[in-house]
Parts: sequence; C-alpha cells; structure tokens
Amino acid sequence: ARIDYINVETEDPMYDDIIAFFSQYGAAGTLDAFVANNPEADSENHSEFLYNYNTSLVYKPTNKTSFYVTANYAESPPVGLGGGISVSQARNEAAFVRESTLLEAGYKGSFLDDTLFANFTVYTQERSDPIQGGGSIDTEAEGFEFELNYQPNDRFYATFGYSYTNAESVSLVESFIADGVPFDESFVVDTVDNFVDLNPTGFHSPAFNNVFILEGSSQSPGVPEELFNFLVSYKLTDTTGVTASAVVTSPMNLGYVGALDTLSGVAISNSAEIGWQHTFDVGLFHDYNNWEFRFNILNVTDEENFGAVNAIYGNASVFIELPRRYELSASYKF
Repeated sequence: ARIDYINVETEDPMYDDIIAFFSQYGAAGTLDAFVANNPEADSENHSEFLYNYNTSLVYKPTNKTSFYVTANYAESPPVGLGGGISVSQARNEAAFVRESTLLEAGYKGSFLDDTLFANFTVYTQERSDPIQGGGSIDTEAEGFEFELNYQPNDRFYATFGYSYTNAESVSLVESFIADGVPFDESFVVDTVDNFVDLNPTGFHSPAFNNVFILEGSSQSPGVPEELFNFLVSYKLTDTTGVTASAVVTSPMNLGYVGALDTLSGVAISNSAEIGWQHTFDVGLFHDYNNWEFRFNILNVTDEENFGAVNAIYGNASVFIELPRRYELSASYKF
C-alpha cells in the first residue's frame, strides 16, 4: 500500500499575455474593463491524499504450475496538456482524483521438461483517461491474454501471444469536442436551424466536423479487440542469429459510436474504421565480446498501416505508420 500527498498551486499562465495583447491591440476601454473584472491572475491551491494499494494471492498445486489473483486500486491527480494542472482542474474537487481499479486472475505452467511455458490471464479494469482541457473519460475494459513460449535449446525459442480486449468509454466527466464522422461524410452547414436537412448524418458540424460529446457509451476508439503476436529467434552459431516477428490487429473504430452529441441530440452512428493490419519484421544479430550488433528490417512487406496517435479525439486522430525501414545498432554491456 502507498499514500501520497499532493499540494497544487496553479495560476493562469495567459494573464500577462492577455494584458499585453489588450494594451497593444485592444479597443478603447478593453484593457480597463478586463483588469476591473480580473485584477490579478486566476489561481487556485488544492491539497489531496492519494491512495494506492495492491494485493495478490498465489496458489501452486505443483512446483511447475501456479494460479494467482491480483487486485489493484490506484488514485492519481489530473494531468493537462504539457503535464501541468490547470486552475479549473485544481478547483474541480469532484474530478481532481482519478481512480483506476484492476482485478486480474491467471495461470502459469511449465511443461515438456521446462521447454514449454504457458500463461493465461483474465482481467477487468476501470480507469479514467485524460482529455484536452483537464476532463476525463471513464473507461471499462475486460479481456484475456494467452501466451506460449517454447525453448527446446539455447539456440532456438519461439513465442506466440493472443489478447482480446473489450474496452468501452462509459461516461465523460466533462464535455469535450471530438470529430464525430469521417471528413468525407461531413457537410458544411449555414445555420443551426436547417442543419438536420443538410446533414443526413445528424451532426451539428458546420465546416469543422465536430461534436460535443457528453453522454452515452461506445467502444473505445482506436482499440482493436484482437491482437496476435509472433516471435522466432534462432542462433546460427554461438554468436550470430536471426529473428522474425509479426503483429496482427483486428479492425477498430476511430469514433464514438453510440455516444450522444449534446448539440444535435443525436447518437453518433458512424465512424472511420481501420481494418485488419499486420506488420512483419526480421533481424540479424551478432555478439562480439561485450558488444552486440544488430540489423533490422521493419515492416518488411511495406504495409500501409494506420494508427491512432490520441484516439480519444475521434476520427481526427489517425496517422499513417512508417513504411519499410532499416535499422543498424550497436550496444555495449558493462
């Protein structure tokens, strides 16, 4: 168990800049009116105790197999852009402490004269993911993971892993803006009154394709339900070897399907989707005394894969992964 104490003193970092801007560019009386309403920079002081604990139970029916159960509870302060805590975050006592809970159970076993190792884990988790401006999204996830490791000798080993994750964004502490539909399905709307007729997707999206999400639940964007990974390593000699690995992911949405747009009152019903993807890498390594030299070819088949750099912002948060590339590295062990 662990208890942390945090004291936050924060101040509006833009106050002096606003004063300088109004002094140079503001209309007559603008600066005086601003200073009258804001005689000094907005600030806040907040103190909090944060509690974290973890407990585990392990049962070994044999010397080569074991079952375990782990429970974890953690509290953390909010984090804004750049890692700071804003005045509004420090002032919002209800949302200042972010909670995360994890319950995990698993099995580990060794077979075939300690050449085959198996791990199986099931888990359920609740956590708060931060969003721009200091709010957060409560996320519930459950799933399982399975891994096999085979090493019959000192020269060869292989690993296979599979995981299934069902992650759902269930509630938002504060409203925020996210792109609700793919760009090619958004419409420019002249007025709020006729946006429903001009925009059959049902979103209030004048030119910016934005929705103000506050209620409802959806599959967490940018999280594939299934992930497969493979790794094989073989030593050609005592000092030289080759590796090959692959990662395969199932389709994933980039939008908040099912969440409610608070301006239109319409549930989000469409999203861009990243389909099945795979990446294959190969490598060559050589050990010399305390040195290890490695040459890797990443994304060997030059797949055009996509990722979500910050998936909580919906369809706007997508990028193209790197193409085929080559890496040469050297490391020294002391």
